[in-house]
Amino acid sequence: MKVTRRRGLSPIIAELLLIAITVTVGSTFFFVGTQSIGGYANGFSLLFGKSGSAAQEIYVVEYAQFAATPTVNITIRNVGYVEVQLASVNFFNLTDVVSGHPTSGIYTLTTTPALTVVRSTASPYCSVAGGAVLIPIQSFCTVSVPFDWSSGATYNLVLSTQRGNSIVVQEIA
Repeated sequence: MKVTRRRGLSPIIAELLLIAITVTVGSTFFFVGTQSIGGYANGFSLLFGKSGSAAQEIYVVEYAQFAATPTVNITIRNVGYVEVQLASVNFFNLTDVVSGHPTSGIYTLTTTPALTVVRSTASPYCSVAGGAVLIPIQSFCTVSVPFDWSSGATYNLVLSTQRGNSIVVQEIA
């Protein structure tokens, strides 16, 4: 009788190799997945955190005074829960009153507005920092904006903040 030897892996070694390969591949997928999800979670937290602050930013224009040309004095009240950071003031001419002024156009504030602080117990200070007018919580101030306006013209004033909020107020000069 002839005895033949078979060469091959025993079932125990084969199972150990399969387990080792499965653990290695699974660990790699787990690591890559947690890194990706962590990045998305950080992005969402930044997005919603900024949106939350923007939702708490509430401000109104109490009045706009078309003063000696070329100046418009705008009184803004912060009625929200965070400091308002006014970034820009745009003027849209809705009527053609004087020749030379377009029927519609954008007049954008290109320089930092000259700030006039309205002194009161509710708002003793407003300030300008980083190209924005800072209006404290539950206070107000008047911003003097250089703008060449025409008497009798109707303007949409668009006030935008650094958080991305904008309000539109229609005023007649």
